[in-house]
Amino acid sequence: MEENGDYSELLKLRLGRSFDLADSYLGTKYDICATSSVCESISLGQNVEERKAVLVSFGVSPEYVERELESLPQVALSGFRTISRDRSTTVVRAFVMETIPFELILRIRCFDFERSEHKQFWSRCSAGVILIDQNNFTIYSNKAGSAFCDYFKVINPVEPKESDI
Repeated sequence: MEENGDYSELLKLRLGRSFDLADSYLGTKYDICATSSVCESISLGQNVEERKAVLVSFGVSPEYVERELESLPQVALSGFRTISRDRSTTVVRAFVMETIPFELILRIRCFDFERSEHKQFWSRCSAGVILIDQNNFTIYSNKAGSAFCDYFKVINPVEPKESDI
């Protein structure tokens, strides 16, 4: 599980169970792009659309992560308002990195982007960030990204000692 290819395949398998896998999101290519859109009727005349996107990049630099954090609110706000139904949008940006500077961990833990609007229809939008250390698969996230961390966990099996066999 030490190579990016094995971990990438594991993530595609896990995310593919709950999301639709695609090549790009809003015209931008990502290493893994998983999206879901569910529209359901709560009551007569009231439709709710829930949209989620998990966008993963491998082997990126801290500078790249900083640039992506600056543009993440725009990505999350795309399609924020709609004229025909209530809407909830969650965009999670995940980065698999070899080394993660402590300052970047602090930055993403403090990263908070959430918008809501209540007019004739309500709209909610949030953005999550997840950092994965590919050396030991430690996961760091902000509040909105924490709900998606289970997709990125790696459980290493414990090997029994010879005396236990």
